[in-house]
Amino acid sequence: MSSHIIGHQRQKEIFSETFRSGRSHAFLFSGPISVGKHALAHAIAADLVEGETEFTWRRDVSRYGESVFVLAPERTVKKDVVKISKISIDAVREVSRQLMMATTEGSYNVLIIDEADQLNPAARNALLKILEEPPARTVFFLISHDPYRIGATVRSRTTMINFGTLSNVEMNSLSEDDELRDVAFGRPGMLVRAIEDVTYRETLVESVASLRRIQAMALHERLQYASEVSEHPVAALEMLSVWVMRIYSVAHERKMYQILSLTEKIEKARLSLRETNANKKLVLEELFISL
Repeated sequence: MSSHIIGHQRQKEIFSETFRSGRSHAFLFSGPISVGKHALAHAIAADLVEGETEFTWRRDVSRYGESVFVLAPERTVKKDVVKISKISIDAVREVSRQLMMATTEGSYNVLIIDEADQLNPAARNALLKILEEPPARTVFFLISHDPYRIGATVRSRTTMINFGTLSNVEMNSLSEDDELRDVAFGRPGMLVRAIEDVTYRETLVESVASLRRIQAMALHERLQYASEVSEHPVAALEMLSVWVMRIYSVAHERKMYQILSLTEKIEKARLSLRETNANKKLVLEELFISL
């Protein structure tokens, strides 16, 4: 599959200038989820594995061969609960071993660490050693929407490039569907997924609508809604994620920055649902009452 990466012109320029100058072999792509960090890293990798430094910004996994290595946390769903297994030291050591053995022959090997903030402490230390003494002609991409959880020492060994959402003009080049663009919030990854997956599109539309509805609900209705939503924790996490994106979008479009405080409450609830054994119904009740 081949696709050109839309937007992020400044980020492309920063990467090109830094890489060609030889100032860095490790890059930290940070920014909101689904804005194109992961896609751009893969597009660059497709050129690097062929020794090409006049970048095409076109993602094409068919060109990878055995030169692109990817680490990412594992997600499992059991009884409608999502469990995230952090990237382990064993995984980092194994990919390090593979990189040491890999050949380049004038091209590059590439390691992409998706959700690098999910490295456990031991894995971070192991990665630090690789970054400080990297295998020859190896380029590293750490992808994260929460880079400050990676650790200051690892961050200091990378060049951090910040990403933002795309403009309406850039999003329009992907789709002229107004409803789709409105629920993708300047995030091309979400837009493409919504185009390809009707169920996901319906989920986005319903999530935005539910945020509007809950603000008009009476107390007893909010409690009832919390009870209903708590029965489906995976869907609840996705809905709350869309709420955060919607609030950010409205706050910046309409300069209503005071509503950003709501995102802190929602993120706190998401963290409790995702990473603790807290009573899901009570977590959602507290959140819904506060909105």
